[in-house]
Amino acid sequence: MKAFDEKPTVAEVVSSGIAQRVAASANHYNLHSPPRKLQQLLDRSTVHILPRWLGFAVCLALYGLRVYIIQGWFIVTYGLGIFLLNNFIGFLSPQIDPDGDGPLLPTSTGDNFKPFSRRVPEFKFWYTSIKGVCTAFFMTFFSIFDVPVFWHSAVSLTKSPVTPPTE
Repeated sequence: MKAFDEKPTVAEVVSSGIAQRVAASANHYNLHSPPRKLQQLLDRSTVHILPRWLGFAVCLALYGLRVYIIQGWFIVTYGLGIFLLNNFIGFLSPQIDPDGDGPLLPTSTGDNFKPFSRRVPEFKFWYTSIKGVCTAFFMTFFSIFDVPVFWHSAVSLTKSPVTPPTE
């Protein structure tokens, strides 16, 4: 029997089965954690382009319907529009700037053809867009994000017969 101060050897720990139980417990936790499940779902969805974009269109339509029904959160919608437009521009932009250094076209017949590579890949464009729509949808449940917009009063001012004072 070993004294309390002495540490067990690696062989003793492995033979006791403690290491296997700890490893199995860690693997079980890691395989079933919510972030891991989400990543597995995202990995499986990469090949299904049309269903992903249809899901995005449904989420965007639901968001638009919610904003239309509650008649508010126009600033959030404006921010979402700018966010989606920025993502779209990144999706359409090339990864390598054509105005930058280096040759633009092959200089000899031996140069390989380099296809157009996007600055933002399609999956990342979809994923950031869906996260943006979900975030904006979530924000519509809190009145702190319903910042008043004064374009309604501006429209009523342009329709009124009152003329502004002149100098």
